[in-house]
Amino acid sequence: MFADDLCIIAESADELQTAINSLANYCSQNGLRINASKTKCMAFYRGRPPTCSFTLENMPLESVNEFTYLGFQFTTQLSFSAHLLNITTKANSRCATLMTRLPIKDLPLNLALQLFNCYC
Repeated sequence: MFADDLCIIAESADELQTAINSLANYCSQNGLRINASKTKCMAFYRGRPPTCSFTLENMPLESVNEFTYLGFQFTTQLSFSAHLLNITTKANSRCATLMTRLPIKDLPLNLALQLFNCYC
């Protein structure tokens, strides 16, 4: 759990559906509401994708192949390629911003590195 985000991890589809049902029951008893339209499910696998679906109070939940949680990009096959591509794209963009807005080449190396570490 983090702030208003919650991640449920299970080893099987049945275990995950049971956990979703338990969460829905807890929320109902405590006057909390789960936004089903923002709720996503992802199954991690090797080879063929599993055929499973999940519901929240009889409403189907969306299954996704990629999901970003707390800044980390997960894929169904736990590949880090998409996450690394995302990070390097952001770093390249920020480096370009630094280069165009500041005289980086004229700064002492230690100061340029500090700027890079703070901004990138």
